[in-house]
Amino acid sequence: MAEELWRTDLEPTVNGILTGNEPLTFAAHAAVYSKIFNYVAEGKAKGTSEASQAQIYTQVQNFLDEHTKRISAAAPTSDDGELASYYDTEWDHFSSGTAVLNRLLNYLNRHYVLRKRAEGHLNVVTIRNLALGSWRENVLDSLGPRLERIGPNKEQIESIRIQLNSEDLLDDKFKELRITSPQPA
Repeated sequence: MAEELWRTDLEPTVNGILTGNEPLTFAAHAAVYSKIFNYVAEGKAKGTSEASQAQIYTQVQNFLDEHTKRISAAAPTSDDGELASYYDTEWDHFSSGTAVLNRLLNYLNRHYVLRKRAEGHLNVVTIRNLALGSWRENVLDSLGPRLERIGPNKEQIESIRIQLNSEDLLDDKFKELRITSPQPA
């Protein structure tokens, strides 16, 4: 059931959110949120709630890892001058999508992530932090050395890396993590 929910409802929605290709309407948000809620509630009735939530969380984690790897792989290779612009453009799409995705999957954050963390599983993080960790590992760590050569100094890259690791990073601070200049508010 988790695979079907992921394939038919969540994956297309998450992909549209992160690529910016499909704005998430209120109706679509409500429908997907309800499907997640119902799926988890059904799991509670069957005694498989935690497994149901863990499956959704893992699917999202795998998608974020693959998505950020594709971003890194698509980076310009022949012209480092275009790299900072590419990074910032992709960061703007991804960070905006991350904020929406975190709200969409807030039920999972509240009922799975918080419980797992309270149980001592500190490797289970909010959807926002899961996305930021994927970005850091698959995009910033991969492209960072090239970015350092063309403009941003090592301290700026390290500062971005530290902020991406912060569990307190809020959506309104995302624009500060651009390589060039922050995007106007």
